[in-house]
Amino acid sequence: MSLTRTAIQGGLWTAGIRYLVFFVTFAGNLWLVRLLVPEDFGIFALALSVVEIVSILGGLGISLACIQLQDEPDVFDTGHLLAWGLALALALLGLATAGILRTLSFYSSTVINFIAVLAPINALTIPASVHIASMDRALSFRRSALSSSVGPVVGIGLALALALYGGGVWSLLCKQVAASGIGFLVAVQFSQHSFRFAFHKSTALKIWKYSVNMFFQRMSEILTSRLPNFLLGTIAGIGVLGFFERSKYLSQLQNTILDPFFGKVAFATYSKVRTDKHKISIGLELNLFWSARIAIVTGVLVFFFPDLIITTVLGNQWSGAAEYFRGLSLYIAAISLFSPMVFALMAQGRMFIITLSNLFGLGIILVGIWLAWYLGGHWVLVPWFISAGTIVGVVMLGFSTLQHGLKIRWLRILGLPALLVLISTFMWILGNSYTEWQVLVAIIILLVGIVVIVDRHEIKFLLSKLK
Repeated sequence: MSLTRTAIQGGLWTAGIRYLVFFVTFAGNLWLVRLLVPEDFGIFALALSVVEIVSILGGLGISLACIQLQDEPDVFDTGHLLAWGLALALALLGLATAGILRTLSFYSSTVINFIAVLAPINALTIPASVHIASMDRALSFRRSALSSSVGPVVGIGLALALALYGGGVWSLLCKQVAASGIGFLVAVQFSQHSFRFAFHKSTALKIWKYSVNMFFQRMSEILTSRLPNFLLGTIAGIGVLGFFERSKYLSQLQNTILDPFFGKVAFATYSKVRTDKHKISIGLELNLFWSARIAIVTGVLVFFFPDLIITTVLGNQWSGAAEYFRGLSLYIAAISLFSPMVFALMAQGRMFIITLSNLFGLGIILVGIWLAWYLGGHWVLVPWFISAGTIVGVVMLGFSTLQHGLKIRWLRILGLPALLVLISTFMWILGNSYTEWQVLVAIIILLVGIVVIVDRHEIKFLLSKLK
């Protein structure tokens, strides 16, 4: 079987399993969001942000290093021992941070208690990721996807049960604990690799070298993702953070849906042919081609109908999040171009430019937070600066792929989506005499029809790879 076919079939298996889990957890989250209040999500988001910032060394990327260096002797055994050492260190660091914050009375006791619980349980994801990486190395994407799915499903079930009995914000903690803890146990059980206490010094050094480069990339990614939550929760309050966090959650859904193709499957496949730039270019362009069609159209719909989407999905009590959601419309369009390029460059060991693009984006976001504070708490500006930072990142990575010999036909990728944006805008302007629902459905039907007709040959190509 060709590597392209293996990648596409692996992506479809991974996508099928993940989509099933996604719809279960998404439906559970929608139910959960109606049982809780924005302040509950703000408390949890703040605690999780502190844990992820403190545990930033968890971004060393040992599991990805094991895949990228899969031909080195004892690579997974060595990586496994390194992962456990790192997990223990981060768990202790998180507990110490909770103790210091409690002494200083910096946050409420609930936030501090959450930090103390989340720090050690989240550390388990590091050794669990090495178990999952051993499956990805063998291109066992079906087994890998199944092992990653049990924890989130059990977690959302337990959270709903607790919320129904008045557990409040503690149901969110229960969800995270179950997802990480059970996820670790299932990954160990599903892993086909029998880990031994084998440690190869030269392999460890190579893992460390790759992981250090990966660390700065992951550090910049975590800061870009979590620092806005931390600052908004600290400065603006947990109510604002709750609206912002749920808006960000919804804006990342399409990226979550596409991730099985451009994420772990793509990285494992690229790593197999990391010296063949032509094959990587083909795979990357295929991912960008379909990501652009989905993400840019989704972003347009969010820009025009944020309140309709927010209130339909989350309920009328979340209408205050609509303007935050609209500000993330450009982020939705850009992130699904940014992420595929990240995985292609990571497989080639090009982490510096990814780190640099994240840091540029973070700088833009911090300017936005400062400006929102300076204007007297105009926090809806922050999502627009997040969108701007992501667009800058897309441009930087696009130039980097060109410099490193990856030939991407951007006009082929972006030509039709640009036309779809114009058509959507025209229909929205002419739809004033109709209800928002009528205009939204009409736009979706027309755009999907155009894509099916114009890109019919690309659709047939994908189908042919599955035969």
